[in-house]
Amino acid sequence: MIRDYLLKRWFFIAAMIGIILAIRAPEFSRNVFSYADIRYISAVGLFFMSISLATSRLWEAIRRPGPVLTALVVTWGLAPIVGYLVGTYFLPLQYREGLIVICCVPCTLASASVWTGMGGGNQAIALMMTMLTNSTVFIGTASWLAFLTGTEVEFDTGKMMTQLVVYVVVPIIIAQSIRAVPAIGRAADKRKSIISLICRLCVLLIIVKSAVDTNTRLSAEGEGAQAWSAFELVEVALICSGVHLILLLAGYFGAIQLFGPADAVAVGIAGSQKTLPVAALLVDQFYSHVPLAIVPVLFYHVCQLIIDTYFTEIIVSRRSESETPEDPITA
Repeated sequence: MIRDYLLKRWFFIAAMIGIILAIRAPEFSRNVFSYADIRYISAVGLFFMSISLATSRLWEAIRRPGPVLTALVVTWGLAPIVGYLVGTYFLPLQYREGLIVICCVPCTLASASVWTGMGGGNQAIALMMTMLTNSTVFIGTASWLAFLTGTEVEFDTGKMMTQLVVYVVVPIIIAQSIRAVPAIGRAADKRKSIISLICRLCVLLIIVKSAVDTNTRLSAEGEGAQAWSAFELVEVALICSGVHLILLLAGYFGAIQLFGPADAVAVGIAGSQKTLPVAALLVDQFYSHVPLAIVPVLFYHVCQLIIDTYFTEIIVSRRSESETPEDPITA
């Protein structure tokens, strides 16, 4: 019985072990993952996810935009408001702006799509969310931060669009082009379990690498003039987890009655996941006067990966055996 449980929960257990190693053996972890780049790992995961995704699903997401629009409401409408209210009333001043920043940035470049697939969700919706929010970051993020914090921010639009194309659009185009070859498309459909395993391993690397980078950066910040207490770190972690959970469940339950479970998983995850690179860049450039603002940015990123991993495990475990998953990459 224990063996069956461990086999069923191997991914979550492996993620927890990786995070513990990142915290307890930081030097060893940094050496092991020194050459790992989250952008490349995400692109690989996105490629394999896309090669098993029928092109018709992408066109369906465009023809039926309701789920994507709902996810946009969560990420561009609800998230900044929740981040501002929770930060104002529950976080110490030195962390407040960091939470607001992470809640105002766009969806993650690739992990939202991969996590959506892990939960049997509609990955086409997550892909659309990634492209739409990152393409309009200079409008959505800049407007919210000006309104909520009074800070006028500017983006290197060319650089951001280049990253979007290289790490999201190109892997999708290549994968879909390869899938268009009938023999390869059939092979991908027959090997869904192998593709799923590859995507999960990419996700596992993203989680552990994120934990390593977070621990490294917090250690560097802690050596500065302003340090923190263990109680404050726990408080920030819990609040970041609570904010993400609010957004995740709001998107999921708000969409499940309107669009069905597969779309609801995509709306919940893509609407609540926030990208770390943009948030970290904004904190460094425009909120450097608040050194600890980076803490909630880092914590939110790691907490969202942990929570969404457990969320997808619950979704998959509760799906009846007679129900056919609506998306190629499932448990």
